[in-house]
Amino acid sequence: MNKAAANTSLLEEIIDPMLQRKYNIFEMKALVQVALQCVEEDKDVRPTMSQVVEMLLLQEKVSDGHKRLVTLLREKMNPMLDANISSIEEIVDPMLEGKYDIGKMETLVGVALQRVAEDKDARPTMSQVVEMLLGQKRDS
Repeated sequence: MNKAAANTSLLEEIIDPMLQRKYNIFEMKALVQVALQCVEEDKDVRPTMSQVVEMLLLQEKVSDGHKRLVTLLREKMNPMLDANISSIEEIVDPMLEGKYDIGKMETLVGVALQRVAEDKDARPTMSQVVEMLLGQKRDS
């Protein structure tokens, strides 16, 4: 078991089972990190209450931003994928000024959408992601 999987496994052991795995593991990791700072033995190292609030608000902001980005991508890409239409330009950073391969970008966005699927069992593993991206590289 790799380190990340071991850490996730340990984390899941301390999370209240009444949550029935209805949580974002990354948000939980961030919350546990804040909690661990709060119980630091050396009181001079512990964050103040205002620092804790700031850390939690920052975490919420990052999480909300991630959710909005995923929602935007799904709203833009799913109809295009269903209709087999490419309008990747709508979501690509305009600073790229069209200097990218549309096929590669479509693959990248498609893989990203699969990785954030609501059903965690539908998400590809990282090795599958690498294979999809390498497959795209070989095809070009």
